Amino acid sequence: MKRSQDKVSPKKQWLIVSGLVLLLFVLALLVIVADHLWSQKPTWVSPSVQVERKTAKVEGEVICLPRRETNTPHTQECALGVRDRDGYYYGVKNQKDIVQKTGETIEVFGGYTPAADTEVYDIVGTIDVADR
Repeated sequence: MKRSQDKVSPKKQWLIVSGLVLLLFVLALLVIVADHLWSQKPTWVSPSVQVERKTAKVEGEVICLPRRETNTPHTQECALGVRDRDGYYYGVKNQKDIVQKTGETIEVFGGYTPAADTEVYDIVGTIDVADR
């Protein structure tokens, strides 16, 4: 006696093959999107700023940095920083003569640290001039 072989209907075969092709397409799309997201430059850096490894060079005007939250009470102190030509603000550390250059255009170079979410000032990062 022969055993009858279970046959898959052509409709089921088509559904299985279509499902596998769709699954492969979705996986390929996910890989492409993930690669694109991880290979981009950090979005918190202005396009006019040169960032290599963990250093940056910024050219811009020395100004008092704006606060992130303007509706909360705060003192009138002025934290100096640099506003680049694209309108992004950077804090500057270890630059003692920056006070004398308020309103002037300067170039700063040093170690770059992206701004934390808890940063008081509306900056994209800080450049430590002593950390070259």
